[in-house]
Amino acid sequence: MTTESGTVDQPLDLLIVGAGLSGIDLAHHVAQNFPHWSWEIHDTHDDLGGTWHTFTYPGIRSDSDMATFGFPFRPWPHKGTLGQGADIKEYIRDVARDCGALERLHTGSWIRDADWRTDLNLYAVTAV
Repeated sequence: MTTESGTVDQPLDLLIVGAGLSGIDLAHHVAQNFPHWSWEIHDTHDDLGGTWHTFTYPGIRSDSDMATFGFPFRPWPHKGTLGQGADIKEYIRDVARDCGALERLHTGSWIRDADWRTDLNLYAVTAV
């Protein structure tokens, strides 16, 4: 992967784009099942959480029950069926912390392009 400044990093086994529920769920499973893999998460925002970081209007909450919407490996720790936005974001952060994703998270970063390099048998990814 290269950065906007042209810095080239070592090849990654996995690049996760987006640090919302799905990205952190994937990070958890990779950490559990492929502990030797080299991986990173990039998110355009200044913090993880996806929707739960972007939308902070008063009263925001899930419209699905947290038993269905949440992580199957981490029960929803709060009372009530529907989660409040801030609680959901903290729930995501707890999982990210536990699986090591916070140390691999690059915020304020977006993937400008990904080009297949046949000569290297890899994608050349540029993060800005």
